[in-house]
Amino acid sequence: MEQNVPTPKRYLFEPVLVLDNIPDGITIQDRDFNILYQNDAMRHAFGDHIGAKCYEIYERRDQICEECGLLKSFETGKPVMVHRTAVREDGSKSHWENVCFSLLGENGDIVAGVEVCRDVSERSILADEVKERSVALGIVNDLLVRQQGELKLQSQELENAYHELQISHTRLLQQEKMASIGQLAAGIAHEINTPIQFVGDNITFLRNSVTELIATMQQFQKNPSAASCHPVEISRLHDQIFSLLKQLDFDYLSEEIPLALEQAAEGIRRVADIVLAMKTFAHPNNGVLGRVELDTIIQSTVEISRNAWKIIADMDVDLATPAVTVTGQRSDIGQVLLNLIVNAADAIEDKNRTKNERGRIRILTRRNGDWGEIHVMDSGCGIEPSVQKRIFEPFFTTKEVGRGAGQGLAIAYNIITEIHGGELLVDTELGKGSTFIVRLPLIE
Repeated sequence: MEQNVPTPKRYLFEPVLVLDNIPDGITIQDRDFNILYQNDAMRHAFGDHIGAKCYEIYERRDQICEECGLLKSFETGKPVMVHRTAVREDGSKSHWENVCFSLLGENGDIVAGVEVCRDVSERSILADEVKERSVALGIVNDLLVRQQGELKLQSQELENAYHELQISHTRLLQQEKMASIGQLAAGIAHEINTPIQFVGDNITFLRNSVTELIATMQQFQKNPSAASCHPVEISRLHDQIFSLLKQLDFDYLSEEIPLALEQAAEGIRRVADIVLAMKTFAHPNNGVLGRVELDTIIQSTVEISRNAWKIIADMDVDLATPAVTVTGQRSDIGQVLLNLIVNAADAIEDKNRTKNERGRIRILTRRNGDWGEIHVMDSGCGIEPSVQKRIFEPFFTTKEVGRGAGQGLAIAYNIITEIHGGELLVDTELGKGSTFIVRLPLIE
């Protein structure tokens, strides 16, 4: 019995159908580079051009391509892999990776060549982008290296500038100290000159009076003693003594000589107080923060600044009990306090320039938590709201030319905040006065 065998059907695995369904392009050229076959992938990319020259269709050339893979395969009989740049039917540029090999005829001769072509355009584009980015990164890297060198140079320049600024700041601080002392020198000289002149006047009076007394006593020595005199002579001698005493104005001298001595002693004490205050105020820093009793530095600063305020203001000093002791440098705190007192006097003078009125400066100390505080209050003109935020800026001043360089408060702020780790605050009201508060670390 014969079995029924089914008739074979055409499936996709038939050779031509298989080639058409391969995603890679396949093209066959003869020895003259005429296109004999294109699968669907090649036709889709370049169009159907059977019989045309491959180099005309794929690369838009009028002659065989340089480094042609098929030509090398024809010459050697071996497979060759090449990378080509082609132009699609729509005119767009594309990149291909081609494997070329020869087809042999029945007699073993090479009769045609096959190219299996893989579209690597995206990979090439990515490779080009990577290359471009690598070049760009190289440029950026070079730029960064140069900028790093420039930044290093700028950093060194800034460091040098900072070092010079520190030196300049130190010099400026010393100059401001010298300027403050120079500004006070005339006033201190006047303060010392007044009691010295008073002492001198009293000494002159005492010298003249003592000279007259000595002369009178010498007259007494020339007269005979009362024991050896006749009663009439005694009467005459008595009249003569009273005449000399009247001529000497003995009653006046007996009252004025003790007073002159007391006033001279008071003048000498006044000079001694001023000298001691100057010595305390000008005590040199050793660069180390230590214990500072605010009472001492306040009293000495008020003393040496007396000539700056005594004509225009009354001074009240209210010191806490027990004395407030802080961590700091004596002369630096003294300089800050001196600047605040002089500024207070200037503010009062500005307010009362056209008035016959005296102002008032009040200095008090107190404890406030971890702070020891100095309050310097004045009844001056106050500070304009528009400039209150700028009063601690270097070289900023509201005074006319010749009355201030704008360094006093700036240096005071630096001394208190930077050197002492404290605070310098201000509370002011235009037309009513200002209160500056110095806060320093308290020592119990």
